[in-house]
Amino acid sequence: MMKRYLVLWTAGLLGLALGAADLRIEAVSGDVQARGAVGGFAPAQVGAGLGLGAALRTGNDGRATVGAGSGNQVVVQPESALRVEAPEGAQGPVGVRLVLETGRVESALTHWPAGMRYEVASAAGTFVAHGTTFAVGYRLGPAGEFIGGTEVGAGEVEYIAPECSVPSLTAGGGMSVLRTLGLESVMLEITANGNGLTVVIAEKHRISVAAGTTVRIGMALRYLQRFAAIWVQQGVVTVGDQAVTPADRGVFIASNEVLPNEGGIAFLEAVRTESGAHAQAQLPGLTDEQLAALHATQQSGARAVIDSAVGAGVLPMYQPPFVPERPLSAPLSPSGTP
Repeated sequence: MMKRYLVLWTAGLLGLALGAADLRIEAVSGDVQARGAVGGFAPAQVGAGLGLGAALRTGNDGRATVGAGSGNQVVVQPESALRVEAPEGAQGPVGVRLVLETGRVESALTHWPAGMRYEVASAAGTFVAHGTTFAVGYRLGPAGEFIGGTEVGAGEVEYIAPECSVPSLTAGGGMSVLRTLGLESVMLEITANGNGLTVVIAEKHRISVAAGTTVRIGMALRYLQRFAAIWVQQGVVTVGDQAVTPADRGVFIASNEVLPNEGGIAFLEAVRTESGAHAQAQLPGLTDEQLAALHATQQSGARAVIDSAVGAGVLPMYQPPFVPERPLSAPLSPSGTP
């Protein structure tokens, strides 16, 4: 089986001037490789700093402990890697951003300075914390889906994805997320672990997810502000004052209401088809025939996303011209990954 590596991109080591986010290798075991802003990888040295643009990766027997200022540590688990970037939109010494390509990183920020941003990002979404103990994992699934999650040991963590957010993940809880990204739609599967959580879609539609609940959320990217669809796989979700269970199957939601429109299952299936075909098409090693088949599936799925929403009555019959035939090499829809 191919040897996997976790790439942990540690961003935003901009606090060197303030002495607040000085990332420095404190301990290594097994296969640990480091790279500066330029040059190639070489065996990591204890005491070496990790400045802006630096990278760190571990093999299947490697582990690295990185100090993040006084009293704070980041442990990069086996099959891991790390690169330093600035938090998105940052201008100046404002924090640290870690972008995982695959694997797991554990952060203990018991003395993290107030006002300094700390985030762990991946294609599954970004987890933001201050003064927190938490772990984040991420991997690319076999069908091109982005699989991630967090466990919060202390403090509070926020989850942010282009389509939605979870404002508060509290100690003793966490979440698992599976994000399948298409050109025209996104499918999310979120599980609330330990504690309940609230998902806010497009900063508008809110669902409360009870602890132990798994919910699928289907979204048409160009109509995110209008509606979404959910299907509770297990447990219970609350939208406004209405409880939604697996018996309700697929339902449409808008703001804090469950819409009376039927046809949510057809819409969710169309989202699954469109997003899944595009996600698979991004995997390496596909033949021209496989890419052509996935492209055709993505096109038909994109049409079905709109047709199913129109058929359910959540979109009017006449829409602006819709062209799902964009080439797979075209830039992603507004959901682009971190």
